[in-house]
Amino acid sequence: MNKESADPARDYTAGLARVAPFADYVAVNVSSPNTPGLRAWQAGDALHRLLAALTDTHARLDRAPPIMLKLAPEIDDESLEALSEAIEGAPIAGLILTNTTTTRPPGLVSRQRGEEGGLSGPPLAPRALEVVRRAYALSGGRLSLVGVGGIDSAEAAYARIRAGASLIQLYTALVYRGPRLVGEITQGLARLLAADGFASISDAVGADHRASAARGHEATAISSAMARAAASGSGACVIGRPTTSAVAPARAASAGVATRA
Repeated sequence: MNKESADPARDYTAGLARVAPFADYVAVNVSSPNTPGLRAWQAGDALHRLLAALTDTHARLDRAPPIMLKLAPEIDDESLEALSEAIEGAPIAGLILTNTTTTRPPGLVSRQRGEEGGLSGPPLAPRALEVVRRAYALSGGRLSLVGVGGIDSAEAAYARIRAGASLIQLYTALVYRGPRLVGEITQGLARLLAADGFASISDAVGADHRASAARGHEATAISSAMARAAASGSGACVIGRPTTSAVAPARAASAGVATRA
């Protein structure tokens, strides 16, 4: 979208039509922190106008690649839920979560921490992970989610996958670690998947949600068993508990980067 555009929706659709013949997927970025007013297109009437324009253009393409919406980490739960409902029926294949952040978390020591623009790297990771987790829960796993933001290790990538991401993108960590990081992550993922008994990445996508649901069912079963024991007067019950694996916390190996418009 051009910063001075009088019709941003037309900018998006024109871009979609131009790149569609060459793209495996098209990212519609409504969250860059460097374009004034852009994030307003994540919600409300602006979002609905954009979705309508994209739907119309996408339907007329000879070759129509999947569309992914790229969202900001600052999006709140209410807006994320509204967006998840709004994109039903639109040609949106998934969400890229997330863009860089305009917030400055406590603990930043760089003298550039006050610079304007989007902050990436490890300071972004906790919020980006949480947005993936929330989006997966809201969509019931129906949307493809791309995890991005502060991923710098196999453990960080695996945490994003277990939270619901089926794809991973790297940015800042590649600057500091180089292309060899990709091999380190893929090898590490194979080890982590095997340790948790998964045959493939797709088996692990959203695993944390299934584990949480299982714990909820188990707690309900325990409460019911205790209630039955109390009612019968036996006063005792023994309930087995399966073991669960834990995901190692992601390493914060790379520094954050602030970018200017």
